[in-house]
Amino acid sequence: IPGKLINNKFLNNQNDFVISILIGFSLFTLISFFIYAINLKVSHAIIFYIIFYLIITSIFYSIFKQKLLIKNHHLNKNNLIYFFPIFFFLVLIFLIRPIYIQNDGSDMWYYLAIIRSFLDDGFFSNTSPWFNMRQSSYPSNSFFLLLTMIKYLLPNISLFDIFRISGVFLTTLSVFINIHVLNIFTKNIKHSFAIVLFIFVLSFVIRDNLVYYMSSLPYYPKIFSSIIFIPALIYIFFTRLYLRKFFPIFLIFIFITYLNQSSINIVISGILIFAFLILEIKKNILIAKVINIFIPYVIVVLFGYFYLSGFYFEKSGVISTFSNDLSINASNEGPYFGHVTEIFRNLFIYDPVKYFSRLTYFYLLLLLLSVLCYKLIRVKEIFLYHYIILIVSFLIVFNPVSIFILNKLLPIYFLVRINWILVGYIFLGCLIYEIIDRSNLQKYIYK
Repeated sequence: IPGKLINNKFLNNQNDFVISILIGFSLFTLISFFIYAINLKVSHAIIFYIIFYLIITSIFYSIFKQKLLIKNHHLNKNNLIYFFPIFFFLVLIFLIRPIYIQNDGSDMWYYLAIIRSFLDDGFFSNTSPWFNMRQSSYPSNSFFLLLTMIKYLLPNISLFDIFRISGVFLTTLSVFINIHVLNIFTKNIKHSFAIVLFIFVLSFVIRDNLVYYMSSLPYYPKIFSSIIFIPALIYIFFTRLYLRKFFPIFLIFIFITYLNQSSINIVISGILIFAFLILEIKKNILIAKVINIFIPYVIVVLFGYFYLSGFYFEKSGVISTFSNDLSINASNEGPYFGHVTEIFRNLFIYDPVKYFSRLTYFYLLLLLLSVLCYKLIRVKEIFLYHYIILIVSFLIVFNPVSIFILNKLLPIYFLVRINWILVGYIFLGCLIYEIIDRSNLQKYIYK
């Protein structure tokens, strides 16, 4: 609700579900930094959030007479039939995966330990639950703060069940956001629904892609943040929302929120931004992009460097025990063994086999559809954008200079997650839409 009200007043962007969600989440995240900084008690944090949201909602509603409901012209009787399949499909997915957590992943124990330490201590802190040092993997994480407050309010529900329920919510949210974003390219909400559902099914066949991970491990911050924020940033770029007054300020908050879920997200954001900057290089357009997108990003990079470096590089930090010498890190006993390979003496790149492993079929599918659909594609910008991203990502992971620099900033094995930009919904969805729209399938698919 606060995101919706702020969106309406400051951005004059009525009834925009995606931006309202992002701004609301960003507001929640900004407050979480304050809560962690002062080691606020869990009970006091809950009271603080309730009072804060009640005040901001009442002020905006009473002064500006905003309507709280988000209207959507797609929610009508004619399209209601398409909501039932997606609902039952999601229920089926949840019964198979998140509800029972058949594969809770290797990180779950760590997530549980963080939240249980908050509950046991009774307050939020960036201190590690094991070593009495600053916990460095997820500093000031807003998602864990939210789950902790839910567990505190519902003590009889197991923490596992809370993760499961959050997985249901996040998967549903990601599906609807991606449908909304895909629709700006297809201009056909019915096709967008069908395509996203088809990609969901396809992801279970191809496996090991971001969509598959979202349905398997939706409560991982590094996963749900990418499948929600990557399409959301594409939405902001291609609808030119970044040109609206005040939006660069809120874009800073959105970038910080994305970074808050995983440090690699700052690299992913940078690739998305750089590719968009060079997509159109007309002087006026480029200046507008630099002012409204690139400068906010630089501010967030500086924030991440000064704020996160204290967590990553101190004695117990996630990369403090790694050597600045890549040859040591890449040795048999090193943390990057199997992730980087030496091409010349002391020159390393990310191992191509490791980078593309289990994603070969997905890349081949995208390449095949690109070749088949190139002449059919009417919106060439999204096609070029995707392949610019692909080239830029290769220049990062297969470049000994970038590997040398990133070795000093973050764990190199995080770079494999750059794949997540390319194996989501949007580009594949656009290619599938072109096939449907230009063939006889368009006449029969809904029958």
